[in-house]
Amino acid sequence: MHQAYSHFGVYEKVESRNQYYQVDILKTAMNEATIEEATWLDREKSAKINRLELNYAKLATVVDVAAYTIPITLLLTVAAAIFSESSWGALIMLLELLAIQAGLAIAYSIELRSFPSLYEDIVRFKIKFTSLGPILLYLDKREDKTISLDGIPLSLTLFNEQDVSQTLSVILTKSVRNSRSIADKGILTPPEILSATITKIFDLAGNLTQVKVDFFSARAVTEFGSDSDFTNWFSLNVDQVRIGLPDSLGGVTLLFSSQREGIIKRVDRSNQFSFAWTPVRSDPLYPELNEILSEDGQILKGVSLWFIGITGLANIPGKIVFATTIE
Repeated sequence: MHQAYSHFGVYEKVESRNQYYQVDILKTAMNEATIEEATWLDREKSAKINRLELNYAKLATVVDVAAYTIPITLLLTVAAAIFSESSWGALIMLLELLAIQAGLAIAYSIELRSFPSLYEDIVRFKIKFTSLGPILLYLDKREDKTISLDGIPLSLTLFNEQDVSQTLSVILTKSVRNSRSIADKGILTPPEILSATITKIFDLAGNLTQVKVDFFSARAVTEFGSDSDFTNWFSLNVDQVRIGLPDSLGGVTLLFSSQREGIIKRVDRSNQFSFAWTPVRSDPLYPELNEILSEDGQILKGVSLWFIGITGLANIPGKIVFATTIE
């Protein structure tokens, strides 16, 4: 399993980012699946980050020139000291000449750069539809290190890399990323789930009728300025939930996916959340669910519960408890 999956207990490829842009997608005939599948190019290079940068090629030229000019400056200074009554005056002149040369070198080597990527000659994006609406992410994970684009809100015309005749007009309305301060915990983190309880609910005839999952976020409302701040953080932290187990072919059998079924509900404005799943009796795994959803199933079959954040960050709960009840 360790060869197929990068995160313990997360049975899918984790493709995560540490920043994103909220986007409004203007009128388009494309469906969500088509938009998500495509890689979108900023061919017009409208996305910019204006900043001053040191051009190392120019700096190398300056260093080469300095190899000739500095000795000449020293010779002129020595000559001035010989014919001058004050050696201090010659020293001051030397320092002034060196300062002028250094200033000219810096002015020559620093230039304004606006293209945002440090790695590619064109910026590539992916668009993902989440519980908070569509978001735009960098395709290249290395771009996550860059600061936010200038000019937000920003209108872009994006081109499908596989078919550049297909375009998508979007407006980047907000940049969301963690603070660059080490002291700041950040709002975009792997899902922080303290514990989860998976309860199997049987009827009086012994049939499994429902599976309920209760879980607690590791952060409480009191850590935030308001309840709405906590709600916003949780929406970023937990966007999707999965229950699944590996199969004999090296793949994964998903028992539950919040994209497919179920709605996560908050319990009484607390840091407790829950969702319910109704197993289908025609499912081939239905007769085994009682065994699968248990501590033995966790140990022997590898069943797992994992959470995925809005930017793809994934994690399992700190603890999973299995319970049974009859209703």
